[in-house]
Amino acid sequence: MAKVRVSTLAKEFGMTSKELMGHLAEMKIPAKSASSALEDAYVAMVRKQLASVIEARAQEVEAAKQAEEEAAAAEEAARAAEAEREARIAAGEEVGEEEEVMVDMSGFVATEEMLALQAEADAQYAAVGEALRGIYPVLDDSALATLKDTISGIAYQRGDSFTVQYDRYVAAGSAAAVENKAGAFMIRYADDMIYVGLALIVAGLVVLFYETLVAKLGIPRVIIGLFFVLLCFMALLYDLSLPTLLSNTLVRMGMNSIMVLAMVPGIQCGISLNLGLPIGLVCGLI
Repeated sequence: MAKVRVSTLAKEFGMTSKELMGHLAEMKIPAKSASSALEDAYVAMVRKQLASVIEARAQEVEAAKQAEEEAAAAEEAARAAEAEREARIAAGEEVGEEEEVMVDMSGFVATEEMLALQAEADAQYAAVGEALRGIYPVLDDSALATLKDTISGIAYQRGDSFTVQYDRYVAAGSAAAVENKAGAFMIRYADDMIYVGLALIVAGLVVLFYETLVAKLGIPRVIIGLFFVLLCFMALLYDLSLPTLLSNTLVRMGMNSIMVLAMVPGIQCGISLNLGLPIGLVCGLI
């Protein structure tokens, strides 16, 4: 009957030859090295004695393989997302600096500790519901069913700023519970007030030095400059990403500058604008 080498058997069991040699020594099976051949009777004994070890090792190997596949899939997804983002930037689309990250939770399995914490939280929600029912007896089960989502939407979440929390609190109809309403309002809109103040300062400086600016720059450049400053302040007021807007502006200015400069040699050599314009467009796109 055919014999099986120790190294071959170790590979089948998913362990090293050294580990299998240790198990063979414990079972008093003679094997001097990884190249030693075992009789079928010894092989059957090893399979029987190490069945639990082999099964556990197979589960570990399968878990490691699955984790490796998930890591590779996550890395591939990250590369695809980055490639899509670069493609959108190259196409001239506005891409925010901090976009919401969507996490695939389809394969998520809660641990026992997480389930215990969830049960404790559910008990607390039930206690709050009963307390509310004692205050407002008209509340029924359908109304209390939305209690958890309502509280979760109002409660603090990681990464929230005061502005986000204040808006969520007001949207939930709890603005009347704020003790210092004026202070909360000032804190909520402090950045907007700063932007408005800076805009007024800029407007005052323009009025003060209007004649000097017009004399040095001309009315068209002054109007264009003020319009650009107005757009910047509006972006801040509407919580848009000003660095992204300025970056896209510089990119487009660079592309248009190349288009204009590419037409200069053609004009200098005597060709018409109708021929110089497409040359400039092609060079700008390249």
